[in-house]
Amino acid sequence: MTICLVSYSQSFQIAGELVDEKNLPLPSATTVLLDPSDSTLLYFAITGNDGRFVIKNIKGGKYLFQASLIGYNTLYRTLELPSAAASDMGIIVMPVKVYGMGEVTVTG
Repeated sequence: MTICLVSYSQSFQIAGELVDEKNLPLPSATTVLLDPSDSTLLYFAITGNDGRFVIKNIKGGKYLFQASLIGYNTLYRTLELPSAAASDMGIIVMPVKVYGMGEVTVTG
């Protein structure tokens, strides 16, 4: 007698678009899903030239979404899958990172 057990696990995906404050796409930004308990990287994608990203084959659960690009503030959002709101993150605006400078003295 042969018994065959098959387990199907459901996987999900999230998608969205990263833009700057002028609504221009942000290519080559990093989007990741982190374990909220210890910030371990679990899934990732890089945005295309159009600023769009898709992270596929995600197991259901709670995650910390992180989007980052040099020159912009890193964004964080908590999300839980499955969720319609989490699977289509829509347009995400990334604010420019402002660097403050201390006093500068020029002598000649």
